[in-house]
Formats: sequence, structure tokens, C-alpha cells
Amino acid sequence: MEWSHNRQYESLAEGVIVQACNDFAEAVKRLKRNPDDYKAFLEKRECERFFRSGYFGKLTSLDPKLLMSKLAEV
Repeated sequence: MEWSHNRQYESLAEGVIVQACNDFAEAVKRLKRNPDDYKAFLEKRECERFFRSGYFGKLTSLDPKLLMSKLAEV
């Protein structure tokens, strides 16, 4: 039973991270098209804050700087 719970938590953590990555990439794309898009700016900043947070560090061992850099290239 414990394995099942651990896997559920891992799946949840993965989903949170994937959503943040998608949100960040979309915000970057919107800002490239329109640097004055304030909503995109706020979304990007919120994602950056999440990626640099202790909470993100508890969810994954990914390097947040490298992750944001790679997502910004897409």
C-alpha cells in the first residue's frame, strides 16, 4: 500500500511541475511576440518564483536555472 501512496505523490508532483513548465513556456512565447504583455510577464515571474522555491526543491532534484533556460529556448 505504501508504494501506491508514494507513486500517487510522485504523480502529483510530476503534474505540478509539468503544468508550471507549460505555463512558463507559454508566457515566454507570448512575451517574445509582445514584450508589453503584462499578464504574460506576471505569469513568467510567478513560474520563476515557483522554480526557485523550496517547494520546487522538495518536489524534484531538477536544476531550476537549467530548466528555465531550456524552456525559454522552445
